[in-house]
Amino acid sequence: MPEESPILRGVTFNQFSADDYSHLFRKQNNRSLNQIDELLYHHEKLRQSLGEERAAQIAASPDLFYNHEKFRLMQASARARAFLTTLVVAPAIIVAFQKSGRFVPRYQKVGLGLGIFVASFTVWHRIVGYGSQVKNEQEYAKSQKMIRNLMIRA
Repeated sequence: MPEESPILRGVTFNQFSADDYSHLFRKQNNRSLNQIDELLYHHEKLRQSLGEERAAQIAASPDLFYNHEKFRLMQASARARAFLTTLVVAPAIIVAFQKSGRFVPRYQKVGLGLGIFVASFTVWHRIVGYGSQVKNEQEYAKSQKMIRNLMIRA
């Protein structure tokens, strides 16, 4: 009877799953040494910006800080609020321009609406909780998982 091999973890091309189901959506090719160096440099830079204590907390359990559902809910909330903001602010600005006697072409109205939506989405996204600290924590957790899954063949 052949021996059963232990469960191996890695995400290299056509190999084992990484337990984060990344293999269901994309395949990862082998990384070059330059890419690995860039990943380690970025990881170290994020660790220094977060501080040793916070980085240790994230490294202990990266799944708590890299939460897709929480990020999706923040984006949905910010998107809905930005849409409502755009529905109120854009017509008010267009009416103000037209009352002053200026003609506003359709392409300028569309551009104004898109600009207001993007600006208000950015503001609302920060208000609902996605600031630079959360972004750095999320990126550090992601790089921690990538380093965990990194497998270098000798």
